Amino acid sequence: MIWNFKESSKNSKAAVDDAFAVAYLVWNIPKEDLISRTKEARVVRMRWIMYAILRKKKMTHHFIGDSFKRTHDTVIHGLKKHEVEIEYPEYAENYEKFELEFDKRIRGGDSHPNTIRGAYRSYPTETIGRKELTNIGGFSDYA
Repeated sequence: MIWNFKESSKNSKAAVDDAFAVAYLVWNIPKEDLISRTKEARVVRMRWIMYAILRKKKMTHHFIGDSFKRTHDTVIHGLKKHEVEIEYPEYAENYEKFELEFDKRIRGGDSHPNTIRGAYRSYPTETIGRKELTNIGGFSDYA
């Protein structure tokens, strides 16, 4: 089923919140890292996956860019990079896993013990150090 979020910005914002929650709950990548200017490979690749999923859900480049504090041109560039990276099995596996988890959440499924809406806001940022997160999340430096 293809969801069309263009009809309601409220639904679109909730879907973006769900996407940030999936990134945190499954790959331990907090929203703050995703909207920051970090160029850490696993964070950048997660952004590309999120751009692709949100675009697939009929959100505009401008809306996606605003959600990540980026321009629409950056989103377009990320989508082009996604098309190249999807050829790598590890990246493709992470894309499919993200899409599955995201679809479960927007349909109201509860596959994770934590609640999704707002879950990414409740983690203790001071206890999660950058070094602790470098080797988790399913993304290694394979490129």
